[in-house]
Amino acid sequence: MSALQGGAPLADLTTAPLKGLRVVDLAPPGDTSLCGVLLAGLGAEIVRVDRSADAEAVLELAAGADVLVESPADARGPGPERCLARNPRLVHGRTTLAARGPDEPAAALHLAVAVLAALAQVARTGEGGIVDDTLVGCPFHADYRTADGHRMAVRALEPDGYRELVRLLDVWEMVPDHRDPSVWAELRRLFAGVFRTRTRQEWCEVFDGTDVCVSPVPSSE
Repeated sequence: MSALQGGAPLADLTTAPLKGLRVVDLAPPGDTSLCGVLLAGLGAEIVRVDRSADAEAVLELAAGADVLVESPADARGPGPERCLARNPRLVHGRTTLAARGPDEPAAALHLAVAVLAALAQVARTGEGGIVDDTLVGCPFHADYRTADGHRMAVRALEPDGYRELVRLLDVWEMVPDHRDPSVWAELRRLFAGVFRTRTRQEWCEVFDGTDVCVSPVPSSE
């Protein structure tokens, strides 16, 4: 196994906010997960685990780590329950949707943010837990293209915000159980079709003064 110490370009080691934290990364051989790269850039020490390491070896590393990142498909992982039993302060990150492909960067970013939030909770309560990247593909945490080619960012995660979102989109009666990931692809198509019916400015006027977290995405021009 080997260690990768984070630093430039995201942060200098003398001021890196995650300096002193250890992350065990069960990435493929010779690789570091993209989530691990992001955490390393903030100063965390990334310990990559060789393919030859067995579950007990991973447990030993988890006992002295702050974070462990794995894919449930990786047979080397002993699982979050055993890791947390060995180290109750551990943040166990699961890259459930971070397969190689177009969604990988977004999945890694979601997981990194979730890990940082969990670390803040550990600092407050002393208790770790399991976090994952399942917001990837979530229809109420996504960007949608408007009629004039711009985009609106939807971040309606809270129940009240979601109810107001579908009311303003006039799709309340067309929406199944929105918390079930099996319907997310259908919901994304539905929302995408509705957002394409108006311009960015028109949608800004629709959501202006509401509590729904919907905002225009700045143009790259």
